[in-house]
Amino acid sequence: MEILFGACLNAEKEKTILDQRPSEVQLNVFEYRNYRTALEGPHQKFIEKIVNRWAAQLVKGKVMPVDTFPNAKVYLDQDLLTLTYVVDFNVQEFLLRDIVEMEFASDDDGELGQEELIVKFFDGDERGTLIFHFPRDRGHKGQSRERLSFALALRILRSRDPELLNDSDSVTVKRTGDSAVNRSAHKPTEVVLQQVRFNADHGIPVVFSVSDLRLFAPVPSTSRFSYLEFFVKYPSQEKYWYAKSPAETLPEHARKGPDERPKGKQTEDTKDKEREAMRALADAKEPIAQIKFNLKNVKLKVPSIPHVIFGRLMAKDDYFPTALGTFEILVDPSMVCDKRRGHEKQVQPAYKPIDVTSAQKERVIDKDEAGQDNEHERNIRVGRLHIRIIAYLTSESK
Repeated sequence: MEILFGACLNAEKEKTILDQRPSEVQLNVFEYRNYRTALEGPHQKFIEKIVNRWAAQLVKGKVMPVDTFPNAKVYLDQDLLTLTYVVDFNVQEFLLRDIVEMEFASDDDGELGQEELIVKFFDGDERGTLIFHFPRDRGHKGQSRERLSFALALRILRSRDPELLNDSDSVTVKRTGDSAVNRSAHKPTEVVLQQVRFNADHGIPVVFSVSDLRLFAPVPSTSRFSYLEFFVKYPSQEKYWYAKSPAETLPEHARKGPDERPKGKQTEDTKDKEREAMRALADAKEPIAQIKFNLKNVKLKVPSIPHVIFGRLMAKDDYFPTALGTFEILVDPSMVCDKRRGHEKQVQPAYKPIDVTSAQKERVIDKDEAGQDNEHERNIRVGRLHIRIIAYLTSESK
């Protein structure tokens, strides 16, 4: 790796090539082939493609896991010399020429399923550090091609800066056997929980049991059976990131057909009954049915905590299952039982009532600020799910 870095970074533009770029700094990355390096032609073209790909992505803005933020956005300016890091409304800028060290950190035991590139900056007064996370390539234990290509692109683009001083143009490259997460095993529980884990098998275990579902309003369904689904909020769908309950009977009085208004002219009695039904939907407090789901000690794994587990109440169908309601379960640090040596913290499973919101909007009548009836459509609470939930943090953040 160090040989490859050294070979392609002592770049020197051939004197016979005319530089017709509109900016002294701006580089059309396709021109990297015109730089004289210690690489052979085919190898240099390969490196050129890597730099070109990363430059195109970063100029537009690329979502990357950085530090403890899984959805940070990373940009390069038009001159490809300034790295901008955006999280929510927090914006930080780093000049590539201020890079003094790149550390390739790996998780040798494979517990976290990730590789890290730790980039350190020094501008003379302050030192900053960015930790980029990359999922481990399957079949390439201990290596991430994306990580290596990203590091190469940064190094090559850095070497073009005309203000780079000769006595400070070197970058120290290190390789360590422990990732930043493993080195932080001694840190407080809150710090370890925030670290994102990219492999579903090595996420933080969350165990929950469903007591029952109490319905407060009929749900629009023609199916006699319903079931629950649980999703971990993550881009891919793998084992431990999804759970499904067995189907249970949906009581007949808790089902209703399509919402159809009576045709023709309505009488005052009919209108009054419809208004009362809409008022009841808006503020239903007494359950009309109870469904007990056979879902005990279900284990999911989340990449970090706090985290939201999404769920749906579904109507069973062989071809087109229909969502009847949705809900969210927030897993927060107060639910975590820390079993790491020296950090033992015993926590009892938390009892949580979770409101289930209708998947489609219903016509209801609410009171406005003036106390007048306001007829409109909105999602209503159709039920409440009762669960017990606990999360575990074990040694090595496994």
